[in-house]
Amino acid sequence: MRLDLELQQLLARELCAIIEGYTLEEAMFATRLDPPRISELRHGNLARFSIRRLVQLMAHLGYDVEVSIRPTEPPPRIQKRSTAKVVRYDRFGRRI
Repeated sequence: MRLDLELQQLLARELCAIIEGYTLEEAMFATRLDPPRISELRHGNLARFSIRRLVQLMAHLGYDVEVSIRPTEPPPRIQKRSTAKVVRYDRFGRRI
């Protein structure tokens, strides 16, 4: 699944959890959405909801949205490649 789709679904689920106990009128007033959009949101039809719009709706409801970035596993150690260097000397032992 695409990462942006996962984020969109996560935000939509959280937004629905916030307005879960609201009546339709309360949800309309709080989100400034009309009934068909609220229904789409509650049923997971997210084609009309960008990530930006979902974040704006949550901010309007008084929530901060924070995205954190951290490795899921320790990053691989960067290994230096072994290098070989050829040094030439003349017959008297001087570096060429």
